[in-house]
Parts: sequence; C-alpha cells; structure tokens
Amino acid sequence: MIDYGSVVYGSARPYLKRLDYVQHQARRLCLGAFRTSRIPSLYAEAFEPSLSCRRDKLFLYYFRILSKDNHPLRGTLLNGNNNRLFNARPSCIPHFGPRARILFSWVPSYVGIAGNELADKSAKSATEFLTRPTVYADVRSAVNQWCHCQWQEKWNMETNNKLHVIKPVLSHWVTKLNRRCDVVLTRLRIGLARLTHKYLLSAESPPTCSHCGDILTVKRILTDCVAVNRRRLRYFRSSSFDLSFLLGQIPHFNLFMYLKDIGVFHDI
Repeated sequence: MIDYGSVVYGSARPYLKRLDYVQHQARRLCLGAFRTSRIPSLYAEAFEPSLSCRRDKLFLYYFRILSKDNHPLRGTLLNGNNNRLFNARPSCIPHFGPRARILFSWVPSYVGIAGNELADKSAKSATEFLTRPTVYADVRSAVNQWCHCQWQEKWNMETNNKLHVIKPVLSHWVTKLNRRCDVVLTRLRIGLARLTHKYLLSAESPPTCSHCGDILTVKRILTDCVAVNRRRLRYFRSSSFDLSFLLGQIPHFNLFMYLKDIGVFHDI
C-alpha cells in the first residue's frame, strides 16, 4: 500500500517523508528495536530497502511493462481514461500543443581530444540495432541487481555503524528463534539495548560497568569486560573474539545462555 499509493503524495520530498516515518515505525515494531536506532541499521537488519529505493524499482518496472507490447498490464497503464486524473493534478505538466515543434540537434565534440572521441564512439554505439531479442526476465533481474548495488553503496559508507562491523554485505539472514531471543539478537547487532541506552529516553547519565567503571556498551558486555572472562571461556571456548563471531549470520549457540548466566538477558 505504501509503495503503490505513494503517487498520491506526489514527488515532493516533504510529503514523501511522511511515508518514511510510517515505514520506520513499522520496522522498529517488527524488529523490536528502540526508537533511537539508526535508520540504515533498521533497513540492513530487516533486509528491506528504503521507500525511495523501492519507488525507483517500481519506476523501472513501469518502463519495462511499457516496452513489452503483449504485457497484460500495458492496456491498463496506457488507458486513455486516466488522462482526466493526471489533468486534475496541480503539479501535472501539460503536454505540448499540436503546433509545437521540437528539433533535436547533435552538437559535435572537440575533435582531436581522445577522451571526447571515445565518448562519442560509445554514444553512437547505442544507436545500433540489436538483432538479439531482449529477455524481459533478464531486465527484471538487472533492475533488482542495480537497486541492490545502489543500496550496498550507501551501506558501505556507514563505517561508524555498529551493525556494519557485523554485517558489511547486505543479505537476508534467516533466524529460527522465538520472538524474545530474536529481539535480543537484533538489539545486540544494532548496538542499542535497554541496559546500555535507556538513559537516552530518560535524560540520565550513561550507565557504567560495575567492575571497571567504563561506559557500559554492548561490546563491553560481550567481549571486553574482564570480570566475566571465565564465563566467556566456558561458553565460547575463548575470551578473545569479535562481535561477528557471536552475532553473525549464524549466532553462537551459547550466546543466550551466556547472557542469562551474567544476568543481562532480560535487560537487553
């Protein structure tokens, strides 16, 4: 509904932002994440792209449908009865009048410059007719791949994101856990837990570790605090590892037992 009904809001960013708030809240509820969780982390953990990316994909699908003469939806999309709906929109750009004349002219580039001549050659190659027919299933696959690459490029810039350290490559991680364990795992991956970040909602000072006095974080609970090294050795057979070892695509099978043993499972 948010995807296909977004055209009602037009193309202005302030109006489309209203839909983003709805999606963000839905992601938090589904994942069990806190309100202060970073938006890119919600997308990556749920493996659901943003509405902007999804709209780009719909636009590309639309052009794919129009390029296929026998597509079942072609007649619906090109229905002349829809003109009155577009004409009623204040932001609609009117069509050119019958006496309007458009002239396309090609301006030659600078002759003798290797880069410009190479660009001209590449541009002219697009005018050649391809005898091999286009497989429309390949077009759909190419659209999906392009949208995913755009999303991955944005995610690559989230170098300071806690989840990026655990999940640098966007993919669908399937977990067969109950709701409570799934929420705990999500919060640990994102790096925001009730025990460590509740102070943001109550305007208090950040909590500190009762053993060393440092600021309490998810990383300190899982890997850094020396007071629970013996328990790490018992459950993980090691006291030196990174977060991806515990919270990766397949979480460690003793993770939740460790959290219960140190008494923080219900505070995550």
